Amino acid sequence: MNTPSEDTVKYTFLYLAVYTIMSFALLAVFLRTKPTPMYLTDFNAFHKSNPLLGMVLVFTMFAMAGIPPLVGFWGKYYLLLAAFQVNYIILLKIALIVSLISTFYYIRVVKIILFENLRLPKVFTAQPPMTLIVILLLAMVGFVTVIDPFILNFDFSA
Repeated sequence: MNTPSEDTVKYTFLYLAVYTIMSFALLAVFLRTKPTPMYLTDFNAFHKSNPLLGMVLVFTMFAMAGIPPLVGFWGKYYLLLAAFQVNYIILLKIALIVSLISTFYYIRVVKIILFENLRLPKVFTAQPPMTLIVILLLAMVGFVTVIDPFILNFDFSA
């Protein structure tokens, strides 16, 4: 059994940072949505009633699913690469299976947001500030180019 290297630790921190940002993006969408959604079907045709929050929610779901070139793909890629480098094949297989299952559910949410018909008139009145949307989208799309070099080049041996 190989021991984890410094790169493995860096990739793990990158993965945790990426998914923390995406979790905050989801939380921000849920907090800005009025009335508070109780069920998944409350997001039927959400992009029509609130295009900006709908866009943030779709991009966040795609990023969490690991669709390239979004930041969630790079987080998963580096984490799975680290598991492969230290020869954790069983862990790698489990992670891939869980990732495929979770991707199905993330894409299902996107399908509901974009393609389901609006059955009941839902009123999503909260309009998020444009600054919040720009920050969240830049954080998801540009995280790898801005913060990734700092994490991957940081010296953990101190």
